[in-house]
Amino acid sequence: MILLIVYAVYIITNDGRPLVSEYFQSHANLPNDINLSALLASVQMFSEDITSTKGAAEKFQLRGMTYHLKKFGDFQIVMVTDGDSSPAKLINNLGWRFMQQYVDEIEDWNGNTGIFLDFHPFIREVVGRESTIDIAGTLDPTKKLTTAVIFKLPKDVQNTALAIVSLESATANQIAEEIDDTLENVKSYLAVLQEEGYLGLKDESGEKVYFIS
Repeated sequence: MILLIVYAVYIITNDGRPLVSEYFQSHANLPNDINLSALLASVQMFSEDITSTKGAAEKFQLRGMTYHLKKFGDFQIVMVTDGDSSPAKLINNLGWRFMQQYVDEIEDWNGNTGIFLDFHPFIREVVGRESTIDIAGTLDPTKKLTTAVIFKLPKDVQNTALAIVSLESATANQIAEEIDDTLENVKSYLAVLQEEGYLGLKDESGEKVYFIS
């Protein structure tokens, strides 16, 4: 069973300026950080206007992904995931740590995102420990291995695609055993699926495990 998949984490000011952006997906279809941050801030401000409640917007969906939002003083954490389940523990962990570490910098921030660079490893550590992330940066959340998609793939790749859909996550060895093919062949098929954005790669106890969104 795959844990909640996290595609990205954004930390933005309440007026819509990006502070930190950390991605766990392919960059092929990533929205522009500045435009996305402005949109997310607008959603939050609109929700507060119509409800008279601070931080009223908790999540919304876009292109099959769920954006979870939570305000922490002058900034908010936005976590992009594959489902509705709230990653509240993760968001709180990141939010309070960021506040403790950068409370003075945020108050008088001059637009230099370089001062937050040392927060990126902390995001990867915490999110990687509590969820599924694509360490290879090949997974495109907008692409799904549906039956129609699979049968448009090259014939020699189709069995591998069917196997990974059935297993949800597996090593190259497990897939090779499942379809009774050589490990060398399966690795080449997996590389094709990764290149097309259909597969992510995670580390489980030192093993490389492929997964789908």
